[in-house]
Amino acid sequence: MIKEVQAAELEILKVFADLCNRHNIKYSLHGGTLLGAVRHGGFIPWDDDLDVILDRGEYNRFIDAWNEENPQGYYLQTKEKEEAYDRNFLKIRKEGTEFVQERDKPGSMHTGVFIDVEPVDRAPRNRPERAAYFWNAFKYEVYSREYVPGGTKLMRAAAKLLLALTSHRGRMKSLGKLCDKVTAYNDDRTLDRIIVANFATMKRPLPPDIMDSYCTMPFEGEEYMVIEDRESLLRKWYGDYMKLPPKSAQRPGHIPLKVSLGTASDGSENLKN
Repeated sequence: MIKEVQAAELEILKVFADLCNRHNIKYSLHGGTLLGAVRHGGFIPWDDDLDVILDRGEYNRFIDAWNEENPQGYYLQTKEKEEAYDRNFLKIRKEGTEFVQERDKPGSMHTGVFIDVEPVDRAPRNRPERAAYFWNAFKYEVYSREYVPGGTKLMRAAAKLLLALTSHRGRMKSLGKLCDKVTAYNDDRTLDRIIVANFATMKRPLPPDIMDSYCTMPFEGEEYMVIEDRESLLRKWYGDYMKLPPKSAQRPGHIPLKVSLGTASDGSENLKN
């Protein structure tokens, strides 16, 4: 069903991009989505994910614009709205669909087909400040997810200890303060860009000016915004990014327990367990 999932994600991307265009909000395709745009002109054939990034200021403007317009048929998901949701960034979900993953909690959170919308912040240069920054960013991830994320053995042990020493209520009360700490340096345009979505992205700081200039490029037949210096990002993330991975690695990044894409044209339900 990967083509059908991609088609649903593309619908969400169009809604997202149209809203951004109406409000003059800058964004960029990111990760495998950006790589797919550059290397394939659209989705990586085996990819079941779709990612975009925004500067934190644009990210907040997007949330305000979404809440003002409230696009019908789609749902903006955040930790503030749903405590069972386990990310420190937002997803846009398509109503009437399901894409249930292992740690999802159907009934307590929306589990529709989604795209990831991630903010980009800045990290201090001073070594002690930088160490404290990454510790707070790590806690922000762990407290949002409320499970031990991937990473080194040391980071996994630290995450396990953090979760053991805090209650759900305590973690929820800490999230606002932790968010303030990871956004505290965003006014200094000389500092590296950081995506605090997870530990892997935290380890890949980006140049201070990488989100200063944008252009558009085709993705599945439509034009979408991308950072102008996309090559720097792709080289940092993927190395020789135009080279295809081995066949063994050409597989989706998610293993859903259940996928439902609503009702087919013949009236039957598109469903896979």
